[in-house]
Amino acid sequence: MSDKRNIRLELSYDGSRYFGWQKQVNAPTVQGELEKALHVVLQSPTTVSGIGRTDSGAHAFRYVAHFHTYNFSIPEDRFPVAVNSVLPRDIRVLSASEMPMDFHSRFSAKAREYLYFVITGRQPLPHLEKYTHYLATDGLDDAVLSEACTAFAGQHHFRSFSSGYDDNQNFVRKIFRFRYHRLEASHTGISSLLRPDSSLYIFSIKGNGFLKGMIRTIISSCVSCAEGKIPVEMLKLALADELVIDSKYRSPVPASGLWFKRGYF
Repeated sequence: MSDKRNIRLELSYDGSRYFGWQKQVNAPTVQGELEKALHVVLQSPTTVSGIGRTDSGAHAFRYVAHFHTYNFSIPEDRFPVAVNSVLPRDIRVLSASEMPMDFHSRFSAKAREYLYFVITGRQPLPHLEKYTHYLATDGLDDAVLSEACTAFAGQHHFRSFSSGYDDNQNFVRKIFRFRYHRLEASHTGISSLLRPDSSLYIFSIKGNGFLKGMIRTIISSCVSCAEGKIPVEMLKLALADELVIDSKYRSPVPASGLWFKRGYF
């Protein structure tokens, strides 16, 4: 029997006031807040590992993290209540479970899925500003947007769709699925959230891993195609590492619209 425990957490957070997941010295982060809360609950310093970084200002529905502890006094089903009593209200532990010692929230994950929310048409209500991206356009070409999303499926080279790396970085990643749904303001489920003549685009992307800025750059590039600024063929050439798309057509969309949905194990 092991002398320590491996506890997996699922948590949800509003990332509006955080500088992403990863702990930083002089800025509030989700990892930093979670480690402080666990220190209080467990009465010892505790390091938490997450399934991956999330950008400053991005959010999560069911983020996965884990930590090791020598504390055997707290049942696994009591961790959410105990930790939530100390955490800020914009971070909530949803569940906790004891895992084998070889489980790792990052390295055991086979895939990750994110959502991105875009509103077009009339300026949205102010309470949506921190959770979506407003695009000042009357609409996007659905046929072109669908074609652009489809181009990303499969294993490709993502040099043009990431930032902050040198040439030694491995830019190859596999996208299992990338698609979107468009809902009009008249849709029953969102009629009270959107102003008339507006649309909500919900992008969903699932892959084996993502580089820094990759999802937000992909969304930006697809929007550029749907607005007629660049052809979809240019995306395909970039994904084959045969050209680098001009930065003005792939400038990352804001992190406010980005949500970690779930991990797959």
